[in-house]
Amino acid sequence: MTISAPVYTATLQGSSPVALAILDGSITLDEATAPHVQGSITIALPSATVLAALDPRTSPPPRISVIVTVTLPWSTVTRAFDLTLRGRTVRHAEGAVVLSLSSDEGLLQDIAPLADDLNPYTYEASLRGVVGYVLGKIGATLAATPATDADVTPYASATNLVTDPSCQGGATIYTVANATLDRADTSWAAVGTKCINIYAPTSADSYATIGGDNGAIRMGMTAGRTYVCSATGKVKTGYPVGGTPSVNARRIVAYWRVGTGAYASASSPQLPTTTTAGTRVAVTFTIPADATEAFVRVYNGHTTGEVQWDAFRLSEYTGDPADAAYFDGATAPTPGYAYAWTGTPDASTSTRRALISRSIDSLTWKAGTDGYEFLNPLVQAAGLRLVCDESRTWTLRSGDYQADGSLAIRHAVNLVDGDDAIVRADTDPQAWFDACVVVYTWTDADGATLTAFDTAQASSSPSRIIRLARDTPYPGPGFAAYAVARAKGRGRALTLTTMADWTARAEQPIQAILDRTPTQIGKTSRVVYDLGRHEMTVTTRTTDTPPSAWTLIPVGERWIDSPTGASWTAESI
Repeated sequence: MTISAPVYTATLQGSSPVALAILDGSITLDEATAPHVQGSITIALPSATVLAALDPRTSPPPRISVIVTVTLPWSTVTRAFDLTLRGRTVRHAEGAVVLSLSSDEGLLQDIAPLADDLNPYTYEASLRGVVGYVLGKIGATLAATPATDADVTPYASATNLVTDPSCQGGATIYTVANATLDRADTSWAAVGTKCINIYAPTSADSYATIGGDNGAIRMGMTAGRTYVCSATGKVKTGYPVGGTPSVNARRIVAYWRVGTGAYASASSPQLPTTTTAGTRVAVTFTIPADATEAFVRVYNGHTTGEVQWDAFRLSEYTGDPADAAYFDGATAPTPGYAYAWTGTPDASTSTRRALISRSIDSLTWKAGTDGYEFLNPLVQAAGLRLVCDESRTWTLRSGDYQADGSLAIRHAVNLVDGDDAIVRADTDPQAWFDACVVVYTWTDADGATLTAFDTAQASSSPSRIIRLARDTPYPGPGFAAYAVARAKGRGRALTLTTMADWTARAEQPIQAILDRTPTQIGKTSRVVYDLGRHEMTVTTRTTDTPPSAWTLIPVGERWIDSPTGASWTAESI
């Protein structure tokens, strides 16, 4: 049986594709690295025009297609790699150019925000949503399958400083100006059965002050801190607003001043003039460190009509820009939060206590942090990996992911060379371990250095514990378990060289039968194609498999037909 030598072609993509003459090279697929696919190909020195086009500094960088074709007696196998040019080196003495190529994780590692990006909080209920947002920055999308997802909502304890936030305790903390205030309007409520209603305005400067209209820095706020005040409001049904509105109409407005100077302010968006349902609005503001006065008002802001407000919350800013949801001490607990009054219900502040440990900073895409570096802690804490393959397909892969197809490499059949190494630590501290402590260290929005720990162990009596340090906000528990699970198959690694099989992939099932070694069953970890020698070198994570294991029964044979002693319990992968 004759198998032809592979035919390699390379093309500089573009509106007028240019063929490149491949002289030598290699392509690597590795489950443990990013980019997942990396290549180095040597081409004949092209024309000056083409060489100028092979400039990785171009935005976007050039793309190179490498296509391998192998003609077999029964079929033709074609494998295409669509890669980004990462670098090029001209070897003038040889008349050649070496091109460094990679899959598109390289593009994700190139981009970073110039200022902190808070948009990922919008997608906090879905890791796929966060990943999709970041991939959108390079014009990529996440494949629909596998549809693996995770909730990455960060949690932060908080205090609602409004002492009668749902107007159920008499609403005496609200005072009105240039209008009349109904403190027990039962025609609508966002929470409970009552709201306040600002009606019969005598001027467009009509409002209610939360916590009274006298005093310095009110409602327990502190100078130098940042706060969010939110509330739900609406125009009262049957009482449309009219007249010339003030700039503050239907808004929450926070005021502060230093000494006897002019007041500064910050405003929420306006409530709509529709009356069918309430709308939640919020304003974020920072009280200067030398401020002498600060307070918050909610406005009618018209000369006619009525505006209702309810479900007030005033809390110190947690770092989550989406955190404006109402709570009080009577709010029903959730898996993530517990709630309590600090004193008399509807007459005291209330607390929200986080039950899930996931840093509120974990979804802040910090200035200068590349896209892959931002996503990786979130992805790994969920026990997943973000991978882009040679076809530019992005996937979230779990630990049990397997690439299509399988490999079989056997001594004296198709094995060219091989190493069978069992390592506990030695040169690679992470070669094998059965427990780890992950230490997260980061700086929060206030400049404080924070530390969190995540631990996992494979058994009650681990024998090798390592420490992993990560300079990133704590994404919640999960990475330690992920690391220990992935280390399980390490320690014994096969490095096998055979003739190139262009259907091979990283994370593909493999069976290896070597001289004087138990049959090895596992998955490929790394595949390196040598284009010059037409060979591939495969690195595996494998386990010893007894000769009687059911996984070794020949294809087409029933397990009931297997020899006495065959086992259904031996580990396969």
